[in-house]
Amino acid sequence: MDKQTLAKLVWGLFLFCCCMAFWSNCKALADGEVTRSRGGGGKSRIIRREDEPESFQRYMIGMFILNGAFFVFVVVWGLGLFIWS
Repeated sequence: MDKQTLAKLVWGLFLFCCCMAFWSNCKALADGEVTRSRGGGGKSRIIRREDEPESFQRYMIGMFILNGAFFVFVVVWGLGLFIWS
């Protein structure tokens, strides 16, 4: 498999991951509940919109900004890959 085909497959995988992350964010926003896990141990924290509206809003805005930034990066990379190659 040549490098061009491999790059297109990786790009498609990243695009799929962006779409799944956006779907997950929308589902969490509709449910009003986010399960946030911490780095090391198996500890997780549930943030509910009714209990902590400010924390929930901050977390969701941050996740949508990160997802949007990664999506823009993937689209720009894809344009470069498909047009300039």
